Amino acid sequence: MAQERSIPGCPWAFADDMRGIIDKKEFSDVKFIVGANRKVVRANKAILMARCEVFKAMLLDQKDSIARQKPDQQDVPLVLADVTPEVFMNLLEFLYTNTCTLNSKNVMDVMGCAMEYNLEQLQRICEQYIGETLAVDTASEAMQIAVTYGQEELRERCLDFIEENTESVFRTKGFHELSEEALALLLQSDKLMMDELEILAAVREWATVNSVVLSKSMAEVVQNVIKYVRLALLTPEELKQIEQDNEKDSMVPIKQISEAWKYHALRKSPRHNASVPRPRPRRGTKPREMYAEIQ
Repeated sequence: MAQERSIPGCPWAFADDMRGIIDKKEFSDVKFIVGANRKVVRANKAILMARCEVFKAMLLDQKDSIARQKPDQQDVPLVLADVTPEVFMNLLEFLYTNTCTLNSKNVMDVMGCAMEYNLEQLQRICEQYIGETLAVDTASEAMQIAVTYGQEELRERCLDFIEENTESVFRTKGFHELSEEALALLLQSDKLMMDELEILAAVREWATVNSVVLSKSMAEVVQNVIKYVRLALLTPEELKQIEQDNEKDSMVPIKQISEAWKYHALRKSPRHNASVPRPRPRRGTKPREMYAEIQ
């Protein structure tokens, strides 16, 4: 008996042919109203249901609903208000062709859409693209995506990039838009290439922006983040300046400043012990005389 084998043809030729029928009325049997501007996008139920469990459930529910309606009410479109037409077309491209056209402007939104529709393969495609094209202007947003959606591999790639480009990344708009969870994760790294005084200034800018956005005091906004700033790495003179600046907004807890002063008071004492832990310098910590003792 002859042995049967499944031999694939050219996947790109198939993808090009399928791409040509996306949103074409003659090849479609379902209509979507997409985004705030209510753009009409057409698709094929069989393709959507075969490729995506979320769409399968959605379309089966629609079928049941249509069966209970009058004939003149059966051409009711599905409304997708929480996705833009552009991203929805990216989603359809993947479902029809198993490929997706990505760029730095759409990849984050496509990633979020892939999560919403439980398309793991599209998630991996987006994650790969983000990891391979990380740049100063996109690193913070990529880090936020990784933290929000629990993408550990992408999170590590973003962290590595930010550690090497800390100063530049911390100046971007995307840095100011980080969640407190993502920022806290960054501030726990020993490998940031930035001095602690500059890190504190960056955190202050982040807190200033988010205080306005959230209509909260800077102290409230920063309460779960500021504890990861290593004040004991600063000199007594620098701590005095921080105390003066802190009188304006109380961003840094008094207790945290006191702990830094306590470290300086006891660091030369023969009784200096674990009750006043020695701060860990980061890779970007600038030389100060006292660091000779922190070895």
